[in-house]
Amino acid sequence: MKFKDPPARFQQIGLYSSTASVERPVPLGGLYQARLLSSGGNLIGELSFPGLKPKGGRANFCTRCAEVPQVEITPGGTFVSVVCATSVPTRARIQLGVNPPTERGDEFPAFAPEDVVATAVSDEPKLMHKLELVDRLRDPETGGHAPLQPGQELFFVILAWDELGNWDYVWDPERPAPGNDATSFMTKTRTVDLRIKRLFCIDDSDSATFGDGYFEFIVVDSTGFEHGKTLDWVPMETGTDHAGPAAPTEMRLSGDKAKDSVTVRVFGSEDDQGLGFDYDDEALAGPDHGEPLTFPVGQARELVRNMVLTLNSHFTSGDDVLRFFADIEYSVTYN
Repeated sequence: MKFKDPPARFQQIGLYSSTASVERPVPLGGLYQARLLSSGGNLIGELSFPGLKPKGGRANFCTRCAEVPQVEITPGGTFVSVVCATSVPTRARIQLGVNPPTERGDEFPAFAPEDVVATAVSDEPKLMHKLELVDRLRDPETGGHAPLQPGQELFFVILAWDELGNWDYVWDPERPAPGNDATSFMTKTRTVDLRIKRLFCIDDSDSATFGDGYFEFIVVDSTGFEHGKTLDWVPMETGTDHAGPAAPTEMRLSGDKAKDSVTVRVFGSEDDQGLGFDYDDEALAGPDHGEPLTFPVGQARELVRNMVLTLNSHFTSGDDVLRFFADIEYSVTYN
C-alpha cells in the first residue's frame, strides 16, 4: 500500500500446512501488512513492514517543533493509548514490548518478535496520531507471543515515516532517541470483586421434607490458588431462592491474583445425616475445573460493573439428585 493510497483490504494469498516463503514488493514510503489466521478465522499472527530508506533516512519529524517528543502515553489494564505528533504528515507504527528494543546502528530499533505484545498502525498520513493498542493475538493457537497483561512493565517504540521513506522514532517521552535507553511504564493492576448473588434450588433431593443445603463458592485465582467461602441454606425448599445475605461469599482479588485467568464454581451438598441409610446428595455448578470469568479488553470496555454469570449444576454423588443454579456477580476495575 503506497503512502497516499486509501487503506487496502486484506486478501487471502493461500492456505499453508507448513512453513512457506512469500515475497511481495513494498514501495518506498508504503506499508505491507501480513496477517496469519487459524483455520477457524481467528487472528494468530500479524506483521507490518514499512518501506523505509535503509540508511541515512532519519529525519527529526518527532522533535523538529519542540525539544522533546510530543508524546502522551495513557495505559489502562488491557490497553495502552498513545498520542504522538510529527512536524509533517506521516504514517506511524507503534509497538509495545516486554523487553527493551534493540538499536541497530543507522536503522530504526526493533523488538525481538517474541517480545511484542501489541502493534498499531495509522490508516493515513497525519500530523497527529492517536492509536489504541490491545493484544489482538488471544487465540489459543498463538505461539511465541508475550500477552499484554495488567500490572505489566512495557517498553514502546513509535516509528513515523513520510512518503519518501524518511523516518524518525521515539522510545522515551522526555527526550529524543537514542539519547538514553528506552523507558518503560506500567499498565494498571486489575481488581476483581465477586460474590454469589443468587442461589435457586431446582430440586432439594428430599421428597418428604425440606433439604439442608451447604454450599461452597470456589474461586481459583491467576496464581492457581484456590479460595473458598461457605454458605448454609437451612431449610432449603425446591423452587425457592436463597433469602439470606450474600456477604459471606464476597471476595476480592487484585494484583497477581487477578492478572490472568480467574475461574469460579459452586459446590452444593444436601445433608441427609440421621436419615438411616440415606446418603448426602452432592452437585457442582460450573465445569469441574471452574468457569473462567470474562475480562473485556479495550479503553471503553475493560471496566465491568455487576456482570452476572449463571452456573447450572450437575449431579456428582449421592442416591438422589440435587439440582440448583448459582448467579455469580462480579465487577472489574483497574488502578
